[in-house]
Amino acid sequence: MPQSVTNILSQPIPTVKYVIPGLIPENGHIIISGRGKIGKSYLALEMTSCLVRKAPFLSIFPALNPVKVLLVQAEMPANVFIVQRLFPMAKVCQCSDTDRFFLEQSTSFRLSNIDDVARLKASIDSCSPDLLIVDPLYSIHVGSFNEAGAVNETLQTLNFLSNQCHCAVCLVAHFRKESTTNSGKRIEQDWVDIMGSALFSAWADTIISVVPDENNDNRRKLSFVTRWLPNIGEMIVDFNAVPPFYSACSISPKMRIMSELVSGKATSASAIAKRLGVNYAQTLQFLKNMADTNILFVVNGEYKYSPA
Repeated sequence: MPQSVTNILSQPIPTVKYVIPGLIPENGHIIISGRGKIGKSYLALEMTSCLVRKAPFLSIFPALNPVKVLLVQAEMPANVFIVQRLFPMAKVCQCSDTDRFFLEQSTSFRLSNIDDVARLKASIDSCSPDLLIVDPLYSIHVGSFNEAGAVNETLQTLNFLSNQCHCAVCLVAHFRKESTTNSGKRIEQDWVDIMGSALFSAWADTIISVVPDENNDNRRKLSFVTRWLPNIGEMIVDFNAVPPFYSACSISPKMRIMSELVSGKATSASAIAKRLGVNYAQTLQFLKNMADTNILFVVNGEYKYSPA
């Protein structure tokens, strides 16, 4: 039955639980996007490594609890993926950590096929992950990426799996075909250039785009866009083929503020501004924006992720 807005607002504010605070809500949706061979899969593995170890993702976003992750990997041959990706990753993980990381290597899941959906659901049910990662997106999608009907069917099936299995979903997706200027210079794309229908970006709670750093071939620029904040900020990261695959080396002021906040080092606007040596008014406005959308809650003058 419908409720009046007055009645809804009179009730306690529901607490939003997170896989990664401020980035991935429980049962939420995230897309990692970028052009081919830019390092999207490595970023997904870096996220996995941090989550299963309860280590801060990119030194900023904490994992509040050890998280179980299921990776459906369909881009590389199994033996190559194990040698080039899993063994290096295992060097920074303990056995208790890798016990929370599950791998399904298959190129045969198609979400338009009811039997494939049942098989994928059985795989998810067998390990009960908090986060399902599909790499790459095109491995499970059937039909044109530009056809809204086919895209909607894929996203509705992912919603079904997320809700039924109580897990967040991360898709590794490609940008559209690269554009160039008349002089032949490549135009770097951003989060809005996810290949295919705009339904993909509308579906995601968070999009992380990976683009090259113009000044250093061994670095990448990561941009973060969430449903609740149009632009969290950017960071420049070192990119490596061995763990840590990504390590932050330059962080925008907004992301530095978030780092202080989610780490618990400082939780008031004045304390954060003082610790970071940043503008107090800008810090306060950023925190207020997050509080206005109930991403943060003000408790005794401090900003927290829970109203309690």
